Amino acid sequence: MKSKGKLALFAVSAALGMMPLIDNYSAIDLEQINADLTGSNPREIAIAAFGIQEPQEGNFQQTVTVDESNPQQVVTITQNNLPDDSVRDVRYRVEFEPVTNQSQWRMVWAGRQQRCQQGRGSQDWTTESCL
Repeated sequence: MKSKGKLALFAVSAALGMMPLIDNYSAIDLEQINADLTGSNPREIAIAAFGIQEPQEGNFQQTVTVDESNPQQVVTITQNNLPDDSVRDVRYRVEFEPVTNQSQWRMVWAGRQQRCQQGRGSQDWTTESCL
């Protein structure tokens, strides 16, 4: 079920002739997440669900940003230089809404996109699978 915020974003984007940003991500089924989806810190909730906790080989980097500019909070996790044969980089967009007040947050939507290793698919952020 879409929240009012998502419907408003879609309406504004449609009026401007733009695709909503979430359409650039593959939606993730939140029922499949093995982490608590509610808590006091959206950044920590997102990292627990999608972040890589273990050290990685090579030049792996993980960047986490939080956009607090609207009533919903959006956490973006970008993982670069993955030790994978086909996927080079992954980005997650995780959206939260306040539960009853702004001291508790609930994950309401998450999406994923990736960039492929050279010769394995798109070098741009995409939802298409890498070869």
